[in-house]
Amino acid sequence: MQIGLHEENGMLCLTGFGRPFGLLKDSSGRLLVTDMNLHGVFRFSNNLGQIEWLGGSNDNWVSLGAVQRDQTFAQKTAVAPGRFNGPHSVCELESGLLAVLTYYTPRLFLLDRSGAARSEIGRGHLKGPATITLDSRGRLLVAEYASNSILAFEGRGAAIGCFLGGLGGGRDGFLSDASFSADQKQGAFDRPHMCREVPGGDLLVADTWNHRIQRFNSDGKWLGYFGKSAGGQPGEYCGPVAISVSPDGSVLITDWGNNRLQWFDNIGNLLSMEEGRGLSKPYDALAFEDQVVAADSENGRVLLWAR
Repeated sequence: MQIGLHEENGMLCLTGFGRPFGLLKDSSGRLLVTDMNLHGVFRFSNNLGQIEWLGGSNDNWVSLGAVQRDQTFAQKTAVAPGRFNGPHSVCELESGLLAVLTYYTPRLFLLDRSGAARSEIGRGHLKGPATITLDSRGRLLVAEYASNSILAFEGRGAAIGCFLGGLGGGRDGFLSDASFSADQKQGAFDRPHMCREVPGGDLLVADTWNHRIQRFNSDGKWLGYFGKSAGGQPGEYCGPVAISVSPDGSVLITDWGNNRLQWFDNIGNLLSMEEGRGLSKPYDALAFEDQVVAADSENGRVLLWAR
């Protein structure tokens, strides 16, 4: 598999993916990209010069060689799954383990540094998981798309993988229930895609098909929401799917249905919009002090641009 890198309209474009979805910058500064159609995870060196691959029947990271500079590769067609079936999201734990979440076959894999499987968690709770993030309390927070809930699992220590409860259904707190009906009332969800902690410990949830971002405290008490309504005007969403927090505290929302990203402050006031990037059904996006990285999923590429 070859990945190309070229410049376009002031952006760096990585091309040759199938359907890139989840993004991660690990503790070593390497970019990881999950690919739903190729059923694996790409890992790039810090300077985007070299590529490694974890997927197919491989139990360890495999070198794919150099990124092809000044080259553009067509979007790759879907292949049969191997050890992963639809990897949707990837997260790094404090211990250095990687968590890979798969959607088509609902699984949450914990992998060691070599890529080998350490354990699998969440069986019996996962029905259609979308994304996984880690909060400052060491909890793995899984947005359960099919169950209209946010599931919490212990993410460190001897109890790693222990189920801590589910958030949703219009009730405060992470309770023993893990599945709820879709609903528009406060604290309920309609197929959420991501839960992300913001500075101070509050949790933001991309409540995708209610077209809003809901806010909870760290214990799951409902605090409010932002997002005006389903639509394409500034501050409106059409299926928000991902949340990233910049080092300056601003919040970047992937507005999937409007093919754009929107910037908000920590309390939900619109700051600016990222339009005109050529995005088509974007998924995950990462906000850094000086850069934005976005998975341009339907176009089979990952874009990087300066803030």
